[in-house]
Amino acid sequence: MQQIIEKLFGQPYKDSKLMLFSYWSGILFYMIVLLLFITQAVVGGQWLSVLAIAIGFPVLFRIVYSLNVSMMRKFTGFGKRGIFLLAGIVGGITIIFVSVMLLFADNLAINASKTEVNGHVMVSIGSLKGSYTVDHVKITQEGVVGIPYRTSVGEGDLFLVVEQGDDVVWEDKVSPQAEGMIQFYAEEGRYLIRLDTEHAEDINLEVITERLRK
Repeated sequence: MQQIIEKLFGQPYKDSKLMLFSYWSGILFYMIVLLLFITQAVVGGQWLSVLAIAIGFPVLFRIVYSLNVSMMRKFTGFGKRGIFLLAGIVGGITIIFVSVMLLFADNLAINASKTEVNGHVMVSIGSLKGSYTVDHVKITQEGVVGIPYRTSVGEGDLFLVVEQGDDVVWEDKVSPQAEGMIQFYAEEGRYLIRLDTEHAEDINLEVITERLRK
């Protein structure tokens, strides 16, 4: 396990307890963030964000950690002031790194939850950037499809989208509040229902696909 970690993140600087602590703290932070993003992807389908974190974090960590090790060696002779200064630099770089990762994430859902009971899909999202997968629906008979929905949005423009493959078959703006019917002519196959936004907050959505599941 340690060999895999060192291949991803490089070897820790063992001559300094501070750098050793920051090394393992960074790896723990990576595990927690990756787990959160995987959880979000399972619910909302943002697998590109998971891939970006899984690959990008270790690469940037190696660069930042190497710079910190170099600074540690320079500041070693400055006593406690040097240690505190280095700790401040390490903390600042970490904050900047996390902020940049979150800023450039294509799809980011915070405080998202989804429940499904007897064909009633209910979604609640605190903050959303990009897209969020609501449900996958399998159409077994060609014809006109009607799916009731109800939404409320606290802030931002939100769009409800239905697509098959790369083709959008239905789309409508559903903010700040909307209630209606997703209606389109469907062929047999699988359809994706998702939310799209540049940035929206306090999102609540209910979609009823019970008739399609019978």
